[in-house]
Amino acid sequence: MKYLTKEWYIASQLYAKENCFEEIPDKKYSDEEIETLHSNKLSDADFFEENYQLFMDNPNLFRPKWILDAVDHRLVALGLLPSSAYKRLSEEIAKAKDYCLQSEANFKKISEAQTIPNKLADLNNLHDTKPIELKTIGSDIQLTLTGHGTYKLVMQNAQVIEDEISDSSDDILFLNYELYNTPTGYNFHMMFWGNNNALYYYTLDCSDIDFSYSAPPDTEIIL
Repeated sequence: MKYLTKEWYIASQLYAKENCFEEIPDKKYSDEEIETLHSNKLSDADFFEENYQLFMDNPNLFRPKWILDAVDHRLVALGLLPSSAYKRLSEEIAKAKDYCLQSEANFKKISEAQTIPNKLADLNNLHDTKPIELKTIGSDIQLTLTGHGTYKLVMQNAQVIEDEISDSSDDILFLNYELYNTPTGYNFHMMFWGNNNALYYYTLDCSDIDFSYSAPPDTEIIL
């Protein structure tokens, strides 16, 4: 990836936390005080108890990690940060926001200069699809993914440049892609998301891309 890189994705997850936390005074909070804060939150229409429980069950997925070392997990799950942690996070979010917006602007500019046929527009639908097969057929590489239906990509005359997924044991999902014209076809970058927020690149050059979609068997087709 050239612009929507692993670093961009990590920064985007941090940027997504903008306005997600409230600042509370710096102090050590007792169990009783945290329970009171929890009870108060339950009356807040914007608070979802299921999100609180999801966080408490999976704190290892939270980023940045330093917050969990500095702040009681229950406060983080309630969207409350003591002042020192709140200010540090706000500074990190501001930097991440600048980085993300600049990367996305650069990507948009270079993407608009590409000539990509309409047949490849549906590549945008691959987000969160699950790869179920990656194989070489002669000089081609075929990638099959499943989501709401089955997607099949055949990259013709493919030359793999970077492969971080073939040896991975992770249960991965398609995250995003970048596609660029070359004198002989395309430079195709893909990024996948795996367990514990691991990220993987798969990049190749190819002469063309065949893209097909098969709807699930129970889909009603209206003519």
